[in-house]
Amino acid sequence: MAGEFHLHKSRRIRRNAEYKYVYRRGKSAAAPLMAMVVARGRGKARAGFSAGKKYGNSVKRNRAKRLMRESYRLLAGYMKPGTLVVFIARKGMLGASFEKVHTTMIKLLGKNGCFKDGFDEKDAYFPDKRI
Repeated sequence: MAGEFHLHKSRRIRRNAEYKYVYRRGKSAAAPLMAMVVARGRGKARAGFSAGKKYGNSVKRNRAKRLMRESYRLLAGYMKPGTLVVFIARKGMLGASFEKVHTTMIKLLGKNGCFKDGFDEKDAYFPDKRI
């Protein structure tokens, strides 16, 4: 049951060679909370998450990656197939709420045309919405 809601390995960029491919072939965009590099690939849309040592200690880096990973997990179904994305945490993310991270991710992905046709920001999950 616990495994139902995680971001599966097949939806993540995991190998160093894949990260290098995205950095080399991709187009970058930035916001105060995070930067992102997008490249075209094959297969499912996949994402990688990074927080450098300049960001802070391991606790801060892991929290930033968890926030980005959860936000992407909620948006993964709306991504165009073959999209490869690497998200990089920036200093602005220190102490940021999940809603702020999620909103920033939607805006960055939307600006770079990563969503399927017909995606509307209202479709995306926000934690303050009650079902």
